[in-house]
Amino acid sequence: MGKSKPPYLVALKVEAKGQLNGRQAEVQLQIAHPDGYELTAIPVVAYLLQYLDGTARRAGVHMMGHIAEPLRLFKDMQRMGAQITESLDHLST
Repeated sequence: MGKSKPPYLVALKVEAKGQLNGRQAEVQLQIAHPDGYELTAIPVVAYLLQYLDGTARRAGVHMMGHIAEPLRLFKDMQRMGAQITESLDHLST
């Protein structure tokens, strides 16, 4: 089996099906970066920006994904070099 050649890419991909505004929908989201270590740190730093300015700060213990504002999180992640692609398809029923 041959080895991969640069440029390398680490990606996280989500494929989800469900209802969106009462209609069946399918969403695909991919977040990628050439460096897996940076890809691990980028969402944490993007969340910390929200935490430090107070928009994602709440009393108690919470998971990052439950209190971070997602659109801002993705925008900040893109500014830090993450490649984010998404697609939304409404499925006929």
